[in-house]
Amino acid sequence: MSDWTELWFVFQQVTTTTDHIQRYGLFADAGGNPSTDGVYLERLAADTNWFTVTRTGSVQTRKDTGQAYTTAWRKLHIKKNGTSLEFYLDGTLVTTHTNAENIPLGTVGLTPGAQITPTTTTARSFTLDFFRLKGVVTR
Repeated sequence: MSDWTELWFVFQQVTTTTDHIQRYGLFADAGGNPSTDGVYLERLAADTNWFTVTRTGSVQTRKDTGQAYTTAWRKLHIKKNGTSLEFYLDGTLVTTHTNAENIPLGTVGLTPGAQITPTTTTARSFTLDFFRLKGVVTR
């Protein structure tokens, strides 16, 4: 968790139907639904807006971005700022999470990823155009 400083995704939803879950960010278990630890943007099947999530040890803080779930292209930027994480959507700061809000710390290994999980038997998809992870190497 300590080696990255910024994360970007540029993505688009193919549909706005409510029969799937989507997540973009960093996950301890990219196949988990949800991962035990993570930092990500999320839209659950019942949500009409995007939410930001910080999760450690299966305890999470989830905040509404106020940004609707649509088929428009979206730009996600997650940035470390001291002991806080800032979440930007399309260049606008939408939420900030602090260390008191379940940010994974220390040696928790997180992997960047994008998840889509159908809640019915209908397959769903998204378009991922760009991904970037900026890190720091310390020795």
